[in-house]
Amino acid sequence: MTAYALNAMNSLLSRSRSGRCPTLTKEQIHQLVEAAVDAEVPGTSMALLLRLYAQSFANQGQLHEAYRALDSAAIAGAGVAAVLEKADLALGAGDLTTATEALSSAVAANGWRKEESFRIERLQGILDKKLLAAAGPGPKVSTLQ
Repeated sequence: MTAYALNAMNSLLSRSRSGRCPTLTKEQIHQLVEAAVDAEVPGTSMALLLRLYAQSFANQGQLHEAYRALDSAAIAGAGVAAVLEKADLALGAGDLTTATEALSSAVAANGWRKEESFRIERLQGILDKKLLAAAGPGPKVSTLQ
């Protein structure tokens, strides 16, 4: 499993998501990524492979499996990047509970890179807006005349 193979899988997933991979189905691409994960090839970046696995699950609408793969990726070395990917995925799916938990976990983590700090701020802003919208309008205040 070379860097080139991982890049090819990433490209296939990206094209599949945007509808530009008419030859392979989402299921076939998922089976390819799954076979790579199951093979556990020494020297392979399992963190990256697990992130691709999560994308493959998300591609098929299997959100909770994607979350589990991202949790595994974080443990395998992807760290905060995988946690932020989980928050982003959850926000896109309207799963505000998971998004809140993932962002809280990311904020509590140590050793952020500059780009992760910006991403945390951006995702937190999106989450805040969605939480506010979900709360609905506040109570009406009547004034006595």
